[in-house]
Amino acid sequence: ITRRQELVSMHTAELNQSKAPMVANNKACFVKQSHAEMLKTIKHQLHQVKALIVELIEQDQELLDINKILQSFVGIGEISACGLIATLPELGKISRRQISSLVGLAPYPKQSGKRDGYRSVSGGRVQVKKILFMVAMVAVRSNSKIKEFYDRLILNGKKKLVALTAAMRKIITILNAQIRDYYKIKQMS
Repeated sequence: ITRRQELVSMHTAELNQSKAPMVANNKACFVKQSHAEMLKTIKHQLHQVKALIVELIEQDQELLDINKILQSFVGIGEISACGLIATLPELGKISRRQISSLVGLAPYPKQSGKRDGYRSVSGGRVQVKKILFMVAMVAVRSNSKIKEFYDRLILNGKKKLVALTAAMRKIITILNAQIRDYYKIKQMS
């Protein structure tokens, strides 16, 4: 997963560099060709890494089941599910408060003496937050429960980013509960 994220960053950088203005001469042709070859190589590497990730998940029945549970949530695709499996192995094994805090989505008050500031989130696992951010962006458009929750927060005067962060927290607690239930059923059988 980490290597895939590195390749995606390299692909973005190479794509941006290939769009930079160039002087029309032989050197520019070489540079454009070099960018095209590099982009092709990076895409090939991305396909290989994705195939390896899928193969690793398919070899373990528990990971395969968790992958199916994650992808059943509207807003989570194959890449997001694999990312959550790899970067958050505690999913389903700890409480909703612990998972929110671990990911860095639990609000903490900013208080000192009589001063009572806004609550904010901080810390946590950056990779998981990035995945959840993208999942939340999709979910507030396509998942009816998350969309309703997000819209209600916006109507109550919350800023969009605050509402999106709350949606991320709601998503991770829902996923945590679903996977926790999977483990309970697995233990019973």
